[in-house]
Amino acid sequence: MKDTKDIGTDLKDSGILYELNNEERTKLKNILLQTYKDFSEFCDKNGLVYMMGGGSALGSIRHSGFIPWDDDLDLMMPRDDYEKMKNLFNEGMPACYCLQIPNSKNHKASNLFAKIVRKNTKLIDLYNYKTDFEQGIAIDVFPIDRVPNNSFLRKIKGFFSNAIAYTAVSRYIYKYRHEALKDFFCSSKEGTENYNRRLVLGFLASGLSCSTWYNMYDKFVQNNNQKAKCYTIGTGRKHYMGEMLPKEIFVPVTDNVFEGLKAKLPHDTDSYLKNLYRDYMSIPPENKRERHYFLSFEDCNL
Repeated sequence: MKDTKDIGTDLKDSGILYELNNEERTKLKNILLQTYKDFSEFCDKNGLVYMMGGGSALGSIRHSGFIPWDDDLDLMMPRDDYEKMKNLFNEGMPACYCLQIPNSKNHKASNLFAKIVRKNTKLIDLYNYKTDFEQGIAIDVFPIDRVPNNSFLRKIKGFFSNAIAYTAVSRYIYKYRHEALKDFFCSSKEGTENYNRRLVLGFLASGLSCSTWYNMYDKFVQNNNQKAKCYTIGTGRKHYMGEMLPKEIFVPVTDNVFEGLKAKLPHDTDSYLKNLYRDYMSIPPENKRERHYFLSFEDCNL
C-alpha cells in the first residue's frame, strides 16, 4: 500500500517507523535505478510503451532525477502494454526480479497494481510486514486505463472503482493486521476510526481472498473501447476521477532524463503534473514534503 495520508500522526514522532539514513537511501536508489534500467531495456526490446509517473515524473522535470527527499520510483503503462508486459516478463526480464501483479497465472498479486521486486533484498513497511509475498525493493507500475466517453458512465465506473479498491485494501489490512500497524493507525482519533472501518469491511469481505479482490478490481477498471477520449490511473494518488485526463496528455511519450538515464514521460508532462501537484516547480516547505518510512531495510550487499 502506498497511501498513508489518512493516518493522523507525525511519522517522524511515531516511534514505530524510521526514515532511511543517507547511506541507506543511496543504496536503495542505486537498486531502484538498476531495476529501472533493466525494465526499460526489456520494454524497449519488446516495443512496450512506458513512462514515469507521479513523483518520478516530477523529479525528472524538476531535479533531473529523484526528488532529493524521496526514495521510490513509479512507472505507468497503457493497459495494452501492461498486459503484454505481464505475459513477457518471465522470459524477458533477468531472473533476479519477480513480478507481483493481478490477474496472472504466473505471478502473485500483492497489490492493485504491478510491482517489480528485486529478489534477495528486504524493504519492510507497515503494509508488507509478515506477508507471504517477496518483500524486496520494488518499482511500482500503474496501468493507464481507458475511460467511458459517456460522462454518466464515467461517474458510475469511478464510484464503483473506488469502492472495490477500498474494499480490496481493507481486506488486505484485515488479513495482515499486526500490532505495529494498529498502533500506527490508532495514534489519533481519525486514524482509529479509519482503522476500525477498515477492519470491519475487511472482515465482511473475507469470504474472498485478497488476490480475488485485486483481480476483481483490475478487471472492473479496464475498458476496451479503442475510441476512448480520456485515460485514467485508477490506482493513482487521486483515484479514478481525479487522475482522468485526455489521452493526448499521456501518449505518445516524450523523452527526458532521470539520474543520467533515458526517461520516458507523459506527452504533455506539464498538464499531467499540474493535475497532481498544481504549482509543481515550487519546492514545498520541509514539513510538507512527502517522505517514506520503514520498519527495516536490507540491501543484501548487492
